[in-house]
Amino acid sequence: TAEAGEPFRSLEAIIAIVEGGSAKVNFFPRTEKRFKGITSCGQIVGFRNRAKGDRWDVAAFGIGDPPLSGTVAVDRLVGVMLVRGGNHVLVVGVKGRAIDPQQLKQGAGAL
Repeated sequence: TAEAGEPFRSLEAIIAIVEGGSAKVNFFPRTEKRFKGITSCGQIVGFRNRAKGDRWDVAAFGIGDPPLSGTVAVDRLVGVMLVRGGNHVLVVGVKGRAIDPQQLKQGAGAL
C-alpha cells in the first residue's frame, strides 16, 4: 500500500505537524468497533503511528458530514484521545468547517 512508505511519527511529532498547518486528513467509513456509528473519522495522510503500524487516526467531531473523497486540510488540533497501547486519536478541525460544540461533546463521548 501507499502507507507502507510513509514515515512513522511520534505523538509529539504529529502534534507539531498538525499544529504547524501541514496535515491533511482522508475521511472514510470506518469499520473498527471503536468507530461504530461515528462518521467523522479518518486518518492523517503521510504519517504513520508505530503503535499500530498504519496512519494516525483522527476524529473531526462537530463538523457535520465530512467529505468522503480526497483529502482535507487540518486547521487546528482540538485535543488528543489517549488510548492504551499508543494508538491515540487526534481530534481535529478542518478548513472550511466550523465546529459545533454540542456535536463535539457528543462525538467525543461516543468514542
